[in-house]
Amino acid sequence: GLGLETARWLYLNGCHVIASGRRPGALEKACETIKEGSAGVGICTPMTIDLASLQSVKNFALDFKQKFDKLDIFVQNAGITFWKDRAITIDGIESM
Repeated sequence: GLGLETARWLYLNGCHVIASGRRPGALEKACETIKEGSAGVGICTPMTIDLASLQSVKNFALDFKQKFDKLDIFVQNAGITFWKDRAITIDGIESM
């Protein structure tokens, strides 16, 4: 998809890509796919975050700050889903 191809392009051009999402296994696979068949000079690091949990977001931010000095580019890639039933996160926020 668009997110994976954007990450691959950044990786191929020497960027340090942070692959983030809820499922660690999928993130590892995404990094493998990004590196696959390329002579890219970048780095791909998987980092877990669940945007439905404010604690997870806080933990991600703290972990990121410990590992990295700065963030140069942020690519937000999320789809939209239309659910029939309304869902609320553990923090009381409506989820998609």
